[in-house]
Amino acid sequence: MIARICTEDKNHEWVREQVNHVFDCFTINHGLGAWKNHLEPSITIEIAFLGYCSQAERASILELAEHIKAHNVQEKILVEFIVSENILL
Repeated sequence: MIARICTEDKNHEWVREQVNHVFDCFTINHGLGAWKNHLEPSITIEIAFLGYCSQAERASILELAEHIKAHNVQEKILVEFIVSENILL
């Protein structure tokens, strides 16, 4: 399972610290996103699980996303839960 939070690239250091408090391992990718025909710098926070994430982990991701959304004063952010096979080597 992979969980992603896609959001505007605002308050980057604060966002990274918030994710780091909740998860031991994650990736942040920088890109360009669009919302209502407006292009903006974006980040995708990706958290990979070796198997499915638990209900508690899913709740933590949604809570984290709401926290980021509120802090960055955003109308919407995207949360994705993607079924995948992940292998840690």
